[in-house]
Amino acid sequence: MKKSVKKTKPQSIDEYLARVPAESRAALEKLRRTLNSIAPEALETISYEIPTLKLNGRMLVSFAAFSEHCSFFPGAGPIEAHKNDLKSFPTSKGTIRFTPDRPLSAALIKKLVKTRIKLDKARRSSNSNKIPKEKLMKYVDGFVLAVPTKNLAAYRKMATAAGKVWRKYGALEYVEAVGDDLDVKFGLSFKKLAKLKRGETVIFSWIVYKSRAHRDQVNKKIMDDPDIKKAMEKGMPFDVKRMAYGGFKFLVEG
Repeated sequence: MKKSVKKTKPQSIDEYLARVPAESRAALEKLRRTLNSIAPEALETISYEIPTLKLNGRMLVSFAAFSEHCSFFPGAGPIEAHKNDLKSFPTSKGTIRFTPDRPLSAALIKKLVKTRIKLDKARRSSNSNKIPKEKLMKYVDGFVLAVPTKNLAAYRKMATAAGKVWRKYGALEYVEAVGDDLDVKFGLSFKKLAKLKRGETVIFSWIVYKSRAHRDQVNKKIMDDPDIKKAMEKGMPFDVKRMAYGGFKFLVEG
């Protein structure tokens, strides 16, 4: 018994067409020439083992030969847009079937390809204007508090330990900043916001999370952490009742 020889995958459109029966090959060669005249900047390649043209790194159209027909693949959008022109051709989602003796006209092919290019351009423009989902999801807890300057060393020690715990449970950022240039001449100064007393300074801090749900998950673990519980039992080096706190959704991230 002879062993069957497995056909290798075509590496080029020329190689693909060389394997196609003469009648279908002639029809596809004509289709290929038409496509190249419409989109000369498109790159010819083989994708999923069939001839394909790519534009801007994305599939533009494909075509193929089958035992009883040929197929052109311009995508669902162009087919829907020109369905009245395609009434005499069998179609399915993204696919048009034709035969060598009843091919697609050059004018119709041009309509389909131009529509595909237009739809792809609109999709790229739409995607470029969208804010990445991960940025929309990010969440930040912000704090403003008054700390006696004599307690800054104790506060730094506490914050350093707390930062390690928050990061351990998944916080993306943990920042504690101490007031420096607070004597502003416009707006509401942080001194007034924090209602500073003599011998106090402002701490401005924030913690960044993946989302509000992530914030809630991390904070639940924080409240159950033994080191955090121990620190809270010892007391804070500032007046907790005067601390301003809130959760914020990211609006802009530079």
